[in-house]
Formats: sequence, structure tokens, C-alpha cells
Amino acid sequence: MPNPNAESLTDYRVDTGGIAKPAPTADAGRRAARDGEIPVIDVSALDDDATVRRMAEACERIGFLYVVGHGIADCVVQGAFDQARAFFDQPEADKLALTVDTHQRGYRPDGTITVPGNPPDVKEVFELGVELAEDHPDVVAGKPMQGPNRWPALPEFRDAMEAYFDAVAGLGQRLLPGFARALDLPADFFATFHQGPAITWRVMRYPPTPDRPGQFGTAPHTDFGTLTLLAQDDKGGLEVRLRSGEWIEAPYVPGAFIVNIGDLLACWTNDRFTSTAHRVINRSGGDRYSIPMFFNPGFDTMVECLPSCHGPDNPPRYEPIHFGTYVATLTGLIFSESAT
Repeated sequence: MPNPNAESLTDYRVDTGGIAKPAPTADAGRRAARDGEIPVIDVSALDDDATVRRMAEACERIGFLYVVGHGIADCVVQGAFDQARAFFDQPEADKLALTVDTHQRGYRPDGTITVPGNPPDVKEVFELGVELAEDHPDVVAGKPMQGPNRWPALPEFRDAMEAYFDAVAGLGQRLLPGFARALDLPADFFATFHQGPAITWRVMRYPPTPDRPGQFGTAPHTDFGTLTLLAQDDKGGLEVRLRSGEWIEAPYVPGAFIVNIGDLLACWTNDRFTSTAHRVINRSGGDRYSIPMFFNPGFDTMVECLPSCHGPDNPPRYEPIHFGTYVATLTGLIFSESAT
């Protein structure tokens, strides 16, 4: 049964063509997370029932967790962050030469990403995805966010980012059976939907967020896919919204990835697993770097309520959703014309 304390997605979101997205909400204050509020879970033994139960509890209660015991070498993560700094430290002209293209790959300058209802975010972004040639059938068909990457002329950048992709996408694949088992599904249930090339990731630099009302590094939002797997540096700034309206800090935990539930998994589970609003405000006084991976299903995946997540007293809350149609709609909402 769904978490009896879960708020519906529709309690604080506006419709964007099938799945709800966040509307601005009152800020009820910010505080440090209490011990265990965002749990740290060792995922080295995902066949262990106790681990699966902890994952399920986190997904139902807050939609965020830290994962350790993931097997990704520190040097892979550090190499990606080193190259992130190298990219953003380039002259502006070199970055602008790689401005994001029609495949949504490349550089987005500060001020070109906007969450509806908010001022433009204060951050620079470099967009990456699964590498597809121009003659790949999905690219020829015009499916959004599919195509070749735009690589900078930095000698180590591509190798470092592809190593990061391979490692973190592999972690996503290893986590899927745990989420399936938490929902009493066959372990391979979600894996069957996540074979296509719809995974994307972002390399991000946040300068200090200006201290003015309503300004964010990333404005309050929920993520649109299945899972997000995030590596962040030690500057802090990520905050998660509780159902009380409070914002709690999601601090850096050495060696951990933050994993959060996206809208598609919330819709699959009829809000049993919660897709929680979060934001970034960089108060550190220096630049903040993060590298989120958006672990999405294949473009043509139809997402509909799982049989185990609805019943006579809990009808499905969402119509079946075509992932590709949804993501195309959302892409048009959050990127300003100056970003294309």
C-alpha cells in the first residue's frame, strides 16, 4: 500500500502534459538534516532483504538516499571533477563555441535554464548523453535528446567523462533490481525498460548564489526520469523539501552518491515512491561543482501504474505516460531561447 503520509504530486505541482511538475512553494525555513533523515545505505549486497527494506523506506518517506559500497573508484569521480573544472575555466569564447545544439548536447551559459515560475538559474552547464551517430535510427527519427556529444578540445575530458558515465550508469543498472524487489516485483522488471540510450548527465558549475529573494542556483523542482544519481563536491548547497515545507540540507558525504526518485518512478508506483522537490543555493562563497546523471528509460517506454501500487481504495492517479512525449514537452519549458 502507498505510504499513508505521502502527499500527492498534485499537492505542489503544475501539469506539463501528463506528469506534474513543481510550482513555487513557500519557504518554511532551512535546517541541517537530522541523523538518518536522508539515510546512508550500503548497496554492496542488494540481494539482502534488510538493504531492500531500507531502500523502500527511504523511497516512501523522503525519496532521497545516499549510497555507499557502490564499487566506483574515487579516481573515476575525481577525474570527472578535475575535467569539469578544466572545462569551465576555459575562456568564454571556447565554451560558447560548444553551445548546446538541437540534440540538447553542449554548453549552456549562466542564465539560460529556467524552472517555470522562477528567475533563471545561476549556473553553467555542460550537457552530455549516450553517444549516438547522426545516422542512428533514433537520431534520424528526430527523437529529442538523442545524438552525438559535443566534446571540448581538452585532451583528458572525453576519457574522464566516458569513464564516469560507464561507472555511474553501471551503478544505476545495479540499483534497479533493488527498487524492483522493494515493490515486490521481479528483480529484472525495471531493467527491461532501461536498455535504450536515454541516459543523460550534466557537468555543472554554480558560482555563489546572489543573496536576493527568489534566486536559486537551481530553483525548486523534481526530476523527470526514473532515478538521479548525483556526485557533488564538498561545498554543500543541495536542499530537499520535506512534506512539512521545511528545507533540509543534503550535505556532502565522502565517497557517497545521492540517489533520488524521479517523476516517472513516482508515477509507476502511484506516489508510493515519492519524487521530492529539491533546490540548490550555493552559500559557500566559492564555486560549487556537481555531476548528476539522469537515469531514464527508453524513449518509447509507456509508464503506467504498477498492479501492486493500486487497488479499489487507491486508484491510479495518472494516465499512462509516453516518456519521450513527456520529455520533449518538458525540454521546451525549461530552456530559454537563448540556450538553443
